[in-house]
Amino acid sequence: MSRGALFRRIIGRIGIGGVVLTFWGCSNQPHFQPELVYPRHLKSWSSPFLYDYTYQTKTFRAGTLFFKPLFYNRKGEELGEFRMVGPGLAGKGNRLKVLETGKVYTLPAPVLRATRHRELVAFLLTNNGYGVLNLSTGEITFYQTGEQQFAGNYLGTAPLFYQQLIFFPLLSGDVVAYDLKSGRVLNRFVVSTSNSPFLNSILYLAVIDDSLYAATPTRIILFAPHYFYDQTLPIKHILQYNKNLYIFTREGEILKFKPGLIREKSQKLKFAQLIAPTICNQKIYTVERYTGYLIEIDPESLEYLVFDGPKLDLRDPIRLEGCKIYNGPRVYSLE
Repeated sequence: MSRGALFRRIIGRIGIGGVVLTFWGCSNQPHFQPELVYPRHLKSWSSPFLYDYTYQTKTFRAGTLFFKPLFYNRKGEELGEFRMVGPGLAGKGNRLKVLETGKVYTLPAPVLRATRHRELVAFLLTNNGYGVLNLSTGEITFYQTGEQQFAGNYLGTAPLFYQQLIFFPLLSGDVVAYDLKSGRVLNRFVVSTSNSPFLNSILYLAVIDDSLYAATPTRIILFAPHYFYDQTLPIKHILQYNKNLYIFTREGEILKFKPGLIREKSQKLKFAQLIAPTICNQKIYTVERYTGYLIEIDPESLEYLVFDGPKLDLRDPIRLEGCKIYNGPRVYSLE
């Protein structure tokens, strides 16, 4: 498809409705009870540097110096007091550090997430501001602020470069399409109109086969060159693999969508509360939050196996990334 097809659709006018979803407590609900559980031993090791690791920032704390925390990333790059806000980028307050050069730039407000493409950095700020920084000149060439949000920041995703466009996923549930060539906003379309800031944040944003996908915790939309499609779902996590989308719902269901947001398969794990999944050796892995079971899922069939090998500490945060499980002071290998 030509660049102009999606481009023309983006500059067109579109109205998207919203839905309000009420969260419910799960402390009194029954837990996931699989029929078969297999033993599986995972290699693990202890690391004293996992204190401040989070799924969003991927930042570790090495210790403190004069009562100030010292951070580093998974590559072992020292960050000082900065934390990761995007690949090759770290932030502290309203300062943005480019790890490749060590240069630090000042932004209008504390940086939340950022994406670099060559000499340009697209950034999102905690005040729901968004803009473009030119690393060569140090100049902010574009900057606007959206409707302020005071919660739900942890759910968001990063700006996305696509050909001559930048898509900014705002905390207010909007996606802004900015044209680098003309230097102007082409469109601003609403993905969520929920009154709850926890349901507003854009938690997924991607271009697959020249179609734009965006999702909040209550809705996923497909903005294709020749049509528009959306679905209302209680979304918890979204995983992209081989152009397919795997949506994990808050009800323990796994939905597989082919390109075009065509639902192909589904699998229900009754009462399961699944942690953000990962891909390792062509398999999908997740952990059930309340039992600690490791679940291996086949991406084609969605058939799954349940393992009781890793003795995870459920009191500590559990993060899956690549072929590793991070749990408190321990790291487990899925390989």
